[in-house]
Amino acid sequence: MSTRKVSKVITRLTDYKFSPAWVSRITQVCRETLLTWQERKLKKYYPFVFLDAQYIKVRRKTVAPEAVLIAVGIDMDGRKEVLGFSFPGAKESSYLYRELLSKLHSRGLRDPLCFIGDGLTGLEEVVRTLYPKSDFQRCLVHQMRQTLLKIRRGEREWLASDLHSLLETEDKDSFEKKLNELDLLWNRRYPRLWNGWRDNLETLTAYLKYPKEVQRHIYSTNILEHFNKEVKRRVKVIEHFPNETSAENIVYLVSQEWNENQWHHCIKGWYQLIPALIMMRKERFGLEELNVFQKVDQMLKEVNVCS
Repeated sequence: MSTRKVSKVITRLTDYKFSPAWVSRITQVCRETLLTWQERKLKKYYPFVFLDAQYIKVRRKTVAPEAVLIAVGIDMDGRKEVLGFSFPGAKESSYLYRELLSKLHSRGLRDPLCFIGDGLTGLEEVVRTLYPKSDFQRCLVHQMRQTLLKIRRGEREWLASDLHSLLETEDKDSFEKKLNELDLLWNRRYPRLWNGWRDNLETLTAYLKYPKEVQRHIYSTNILEHFNKEVKRRVKVIEHFPNETSAENIVYLVSQEWNENQWHHCIKGWYQLIPALIMMRKERFGLEELNVFQKVDQMLKEVNVCS
């Protein structure tokens, strides 16, 4: 939509007249703010980082869906934040995630305990290259969906119930034991159904290393999916974007609003997890963040609005 058309729409809706030049200036200010936001330093510590992609239709001679790669982190206050996104103008790939993670690393993302992503080929290797001591959790929800597609439709409800029982396990050994039980149950009809689970057992159970209170938040990319749904809702009224810049502007504005809303919410019971997370970071990375340790007792004594 041209600035002239935008000006006319605003006039009709508000009875206030704004010139095309004014609309153009506002758009430019938004763009400048976006570029500053994309280069901002990440000064907080994020123990958990979620990676996923959202597809948006963009016109480049022809209209086609293009991937927006998104990274969302949980900070030490238990608050979720969009750390950044990239619009490479192509499909989702591990190479493009390398660029996004390299950018986040240069901006100050250090020592996450765990990255959570889907089963995209090469994604785990990219994470381990840049963050060799961090865990990688393969999204269990994605894995379950892929497993359900491998059997007949009439049996999916039964299998879905069996898959859900895996989430009730408390450690890797019990997870593997339950997996063996399901294999015995389904092996006769679908002998290769569980191959993908066995091949990726380490990354499918990485979340079980962490305190039980946080496990349900990190076994999947659902936290990031909530943000993706908000992006979809905003772009639904737009058939496609005329260019990459306009698509980036929308994702940025949604990111800003989402971050502001998340600032007033934190994960329930998070402050009780802080000492355990600090010790895990210290043991794994050999770091002792004294400024964080000094704040722990004070935070635990405060009224916990997240409990």
